[in-house]
Amino acid sequence: MKKILLQLTIACFMVPLFCSCNLFGLDLQKDFEYEYSPVELTMDMSAYAFIESRKNMDMSLLFDAINLAGYQQEYETEGRTFIVLNDVAFTSYLKDQHYSGLQAMKIEDIKTLLNSYIIKGRYHSLDLTTTPVKVETMNPNTTMYLSLRAQNNDAQNKFEVRINEVVNSGKIVSVVTSNLQPTNGIMHVVDAYPEYKLK
Repeated sequence: MKKILLQLTIACFMVPLFCSCNLFGLDLQKDFEYEYSPVELTMDMSAYAFIESRKNMDMSLLFDAINLAGYQQEYETEGRTFIVLNDVAFTSYLKDQHYSGLQAMKIEDIKTLLNSYIIKGRYHSLDLTTTPVKVETMNPNTTMYLSLRAQNNDAQNKFEVRINEVVNSGKIVSVVTSNLQPTNGIMHVVDAYPEYKLK
């Protein structure tokens, strides 16, 4: 019984101490109004300059491929949509196509690859619906489809951009960063390479 009384006495002493607004001379944190700051999607640089700015982070292979192909001007041309393969996507492409590295690709093969992911025209997610839209790439032998897919209610973006979500199109890819807006078009970043549908 004495043990229970001792525990109750200690508890009665400790509760006010821990409930104090000024514990050990430290004040409780004050409430503040959170100011939402969305990611800045528009930028004062071309698609090429953006990719160059990321070459030491996650776009080194794409940057090197553009330069090996002499395609800087293609990534500075107005009115295009660029499907940007980050290093994860590009590495996966090289592995799946049995290349030991970018240097093992012929220049013509690099150009064909890049042309397959440059779309004629600007396609922001606001221009898309859940019905896939056929778009024309710079590679005349390929075509691509863009669409939206509804996300769950907890997602910051209610829709994600999807590539080739049509029957028999090959691998369907979700865009990981959409609607980046360089001075010359729109960029959608992927971490898996889309397999395009042959015409």
